Amino acid sequence: MSENDLNPWFEMVPQSTVGKLLDPIADPLGKGIGGVASFIMNPFMKLGIINKYNMENFEKKIMEKNSSIPPENRDTSKQGLALKAVEDSIYQLDSEDLQDMFSNLIAASLDNRKNADLHPSLSTILKDFSPKDAILFKEFYRLTAIPSVTIRFQSSEKKSGINIHENILLIDGRTIIEPVALNNLNRFGLVEIVSGIYLSSTQNSLRYQQFEESPLYLNEKAKLPVNSGEFSLDDIAVNKGKVEITSLGKLFGKTVIS
Repeated sequence: MSENDLNPWFEMVPQSTVGKLLDPIADPLGKGIGGVASFIMNPFMKLGIINKYNMENFEKKIMEKNSSIPPENRDTSKQGLALKAVEDSIYQLDSEDLQDMFSNLIAASLDNRKNADLHPSLSTILKDFSPKDAILFKEFYRLTAIPSVTIRFQSSEKKSGINIHENILLIDGRTIIEPVALNNLNRFGLVEIVSGIYLSSTQNSLRYQQFEESPLYLNEKAKLPVNSGEFSLDDIAVNKGKVEITSLGKLFGKTVIS
């Protein structure tokens, strides 16, 4: 394998050609950055890794969002970020949400109103997103902070206990248990999980209170007492907490969510 085989594809394309492809109003020769997406993804489509409909749908999203950038705000000084985002999107096109997020990130990279604070890590995070991560993150970006609760079985003397469900999110009358997606968002630095400190607004106080009337809580309570082997767990506790979006999460959301 030669050294060139290890280089990103765009390092092997003449810069004049790359410049034309990145022009949001490029002629049909490249169809703008959407043409870049097709150029990269065609081999993957031929191998059956990428569905043709998904590729064409993604290309359309990219072209529409880039075409909406006013001429005076078009900026290719961070074209590398746009190209990285295109490459990182290759295995994520089965999700409509992730297509939207990647196309927003690509457009933001070429818009001088949005690209000043962009960093390659945003594309790397999105590359590692699952569809569930994307759906859950949109809730955090919409609400900023979400009340959470942990259900704990414990002995009546409170000398021992076990957590049954951790960090249950209370959103608009719904209880959401997505531990993997939540831990991923926390691992990426997009949200912070806080235990023992809760949201005290009237609306959120009501959400904590109503949780103890929810089917989930009542079903778990009905399982008591539970013999843990060493102790009999005969009491149930609800520990309040919250999950908040971080500064990185706000920047990420502003970039990838329309």
